[in-house]
Amino acid sequence: MRRCNRCLLPENYPGIYFNHENVCSFCLDYQNIGRTQGLKEKPKLNLERIFAENKNKADYDCLVCFSGGKDSTYLLYLLTKVYRLRVLAYTCDTGFLSEVAHNNIKNTVEKLNVEHIFLSPPSSIYKKIYSYILSRPNQGCQGIICGICFSILRDTATRLATVMHIPFIALGFVGSGLFPNNSPLGGILRNDIFHNIYSHAFNEEEKRYILGLYRYQLPMSKMIPTSLTPFLIKILKRCPHKLSRFVTKRYPRILLALEESEYNEEKISKEVVSLGLIKPGNEGPEVTNCLLNYLMIYIDTKNLGYNPYVASFSNLVRTGMAKREMWIAVFEKWLEEVKKDTYANEEIGLVLEKLNLTKEDLYFSKNRK
Repeated sequence: MRRCNRCLLPENYPGIYFNHENVCSFCLDYQNIGRTQGLKEKPKLNLERIFAENKNKADYDCLVCFSGGKDSTYLLYLLTKVYRLRVLAYTCDTGFLSEVAHNNIKNTVEKLNVEHIFLSPPSSIYKKIYSYILSRPNQGCQGIICGICFSILRDTATRLATVMHIPFIALGFVGSGLFPNNSPLGGILRNDIFHNIYSHAFNEEEKRYILGLYRYQLPMSKMIPTSLTPFLIKILKRCPHKLSRFVTKRYPRILLALEESEYNEEKISKEVVSLGLIKPGNEGPEVTNCLLNYLMIYIDTKNLGYNPYVASFSNLVRTGMAKREMWIAVFEKWLEEVKKDTYANEEIGLVLEKLNLTKEDLYFSKNRK
């Protein structure tokens, strides 16, 4: 398969074209923007000043969303040992956390002597979300599912930090574009796809749980029956942006702290291993990501013809944060295994069993190869 000489994007990626040097249009656009703007980068936040101004205002200075991956592990180390913050680590368990991620979490919180809590929303909520999306036509299930899960993570973290008066929420995401500065009014309820699942698949108990996530935003929500939620959502969606921003300014600030430092994937991978926080071989996203990723990679590669992570990793390569050669080899290996139906069969089988699905229940486009 033909790929861009600078990033990872393949020839079948939507809207792509190549110049005579086999450089893709996305890399050329990135290059041209840099020229026209003088390669100016957005100014970095002064994290030391921000943290110093907000220290000792609550029992904890910061809530860290901790997945057990290398980035959030390094972030936890950075905030506790470099910035000397009193940190509460928080993991939102979807029920599909990998065993490697579990072990990384346990080892890291012990090594860093950090307080840590697991929050497990009802597993039926996640199972219904996944089953609903995986069995219906879509333009890539990974983007839809991860977007919803990240929103639930953001909203549960915002609620927890608000209740505990923690001024900051720190996330280990780099260049994801998934998180606004604050959880918007109504959070995930404003997502049209999620709202459809909420309306057609959730029972009353599950609806009450979701609505309960936003009681700190809406003090009267305990008195609102779930049958009126659609009307509440309409009101929230029509809420003027300026008013929403004004109300949410009182919520804890969300910081993509690794973006404000000199992020380098290879350096961070080596650092978390050398610090003894993660065992060698347990730092890669292919073993620490949610188990559902195996199934999403399989389905999206079958339907789209390319790995669903190719765009985000191409951006990391394009900006010098990740090595092209390493991820080309990984993505090509996965592509060949998917074509031969040998990709992660054991993990995919486990996920399907947990969802009570078979491959026949999944959506595959008619033109899949």
